[in-house]
Formats: sequence, structure tokens, C-alpha cells
Amino acid sequence: MKLLYGTGNAAKLRAMRSRLHELDIELLSLQEMESAAPAVEEDGNTPLENAEKKARAYFRAFGIPVFSCDSGLYIQELPEKRQPAVHVRRVGGKELTDEEMIAYYASLAKQYGRLTAHYENAICLVLDEQHIYRRVINSAVFYITDKPHPVRKQGFPIDTLSVDVKTGRYYYDLAPQELEQLAVEDDFLLFFREYLPATVMTAKVFPVGTLGNYRYSVVLSEYRGKLLLSRHKERDTWETQGGHIESGETPLESAKRELFEESGAEDFTITPLFDYWAGYPAQQKGANGMVFTAKINRLGSLPDSEMAEVRTFDTLPHNLTYPAITPVLFAEWKNK
Repeated sequence: MKLLYGTGNAAKLRAMRSRLHELDIELLSLQEMESAAPAVEEDGNTPLENAEKKARAYFRAFGIPVFSCDSGLYIQELPEKRQPAVHVRRVGGKELTDEEMIAYYASLAKQYGRLTAHYENAICLVLDEQHIYRRVINSAVFYITDKPHPVRKQGFPIDTLSVDVKTGRYYYDLAPQELEQLAVEDDFLLFFREYLPATVMTAKVFPVGTLGNYRYSVVLSEYRGKLLLSRHKERDTWETQGGHIESGETPLESAKRELFEESGAEDFTITPLFDYWAGYPAQQKGANGMVFTAKINRLGSLPDSEMAEVRTFDTLPHNLTYPAITPVLFAEWKNK
């Protein structure tokens, strides 16, 4: 599928192409269009307003599916009047160069001390006039320091001052894969997989023990007669417990470990239920997993993990992390 990325920032285009390589998408740039891109004034009050304004303008100009993004920078230590918000490059009515941005934000860190910041990233996808999709994705929190890293990458000046909260390392001292993930969050991939026809994930179920070569374990858990789901710290969606089967683990061992780590379950009975395959048929890509059902008798404290909380539900909520997979698995569970 051909998809236009409505940006004039070459560095952002490279980063997005790198992150979307696993999807069946031919990502096009504005420079590849036969005519010049229209000028779009980014005068919205929020990143989402600007992203939608650009995406609609480029769709009208070129008539092909297009998405645009926009970001706002928010810094905990700054008063409201000094928040960059959607004007990350614009200070005092002037558009700053990369080097001027580095100098400006370093001066703020000197004035206020180390800054605690995050981006509000908005994306708008226009497939046609009737199918327009929007989402706001908050980045991980990071620090802005007053001492620039020696590495400069055009189009990403603030990254020169950015420090990863978890490791205390400059962004440019992280491994390339870690930096790539920070540049384009995982939730962008989930967004495209949800809305692009060529990247729609599907799931199929099979009798337990028939597939082999398992990569994932999934636990459909029940606590006090209700469904128990977990929420990741970096998402506002709900998911089952489960994950990758580690080297040397059996599917059952993996399921028990994931259930404890992602829910805090201390006393439970767990039973293999069925196998499943999930993937992208158009790309002939996917993986096998084994699904378990667990009846939890006692929940302890949630361990220090990637999960923020657990919650019980009478029925599946609408905001699922894996909307193409989880309902299929739960439907099969009910049929058992």
C-alpha cells in the first residue's frame, strides 16, 4: 500500500520509514509528488489540530492516503506562559534553527535546573473523505539538560539535550534500536495496524498442542467471577497477561511467569486452553502462541514491571491494546 507522509522534515521521514519497515507500506515523501506540496499554516492550538489540517490539505492536493503528525513539548518546571506547546521552534515570533534551539533549551535548563519533559504527539490519517482517523500519543518522560551531547542530527535538535529517565544516559548514547523506538513510539505502529487495510492483523485458533514453535503465551484470567486485564504504563488500553516465551521456557512456565509479573497473582490454577496464530496474511507474517485460562484465588501487590495497574471487567472494554486478537481469543474461551 502506498502512503504519503506529510512532512518536510527529512530526518522524521527516515525515522518513520525505519520503524514502519515491518508493515506492508510504501512510504512516500512530499518531494516524490509530481507537483509541489501546498503551504499549510500550522496555526492550530493543539498538535492534533495541526496534524489534521496538514493531512487534509495534502489529501486534497494529491488524492492519495496520507498521514501527518505534529508535536507539542510540555515541560513540568516551566510556568504556563513559557510552555513551548505547539511552538517548539518558535520563540519570540522567530523560527529557530537547530543550533538556536539547542542554545535556547539549554539556557532554560540552566535557569530552572534539569527539566522534566514529554511530547504530546498527534497523528491524523486520511484514507478518503469518509475515513479519517486521529490519535494523540504521549511520549515517555525524559530530561532536558543544560549540557549538549556532541552528536547533532539535523531535524532533532532537542535530542542533543535529552536524557533517558530510566538509564540516565543521553539519547545519543543509547543503542540505535532504543533511540529508534523513542523517535517513533510503539503506539504509532498499533495505530497503523488498526486502521490501514493492508496491515490489519488477524487471529485464528486451533486445538491445544497442534501448532508447535510457540513464541507467545497468553493468559485469559478470571478473578472473583470477572475478567482481569492489565494496563501498560505507557498506554491507556487494556490487555491480557502474557508475552514472549523466553529461551528454555515451556509455554506453561511462560504463562505462569507472565501472569504473576503482569497481575500480581499469587494463588491460581492455570490450564492450557487452545493454540492460536496471529499475524498479517497479506504479508505472510505471523507467530504461534498458546492460550491458557487462569482462575485466580489471591492477588498480591503488582510487581515492579511494565504494567501500571490491573482491573476487573464484566465484559471486554472497547479500548483494547490488541483489538484484532483479544476478542477472538475470548470468544473461543466462551465456546469451550
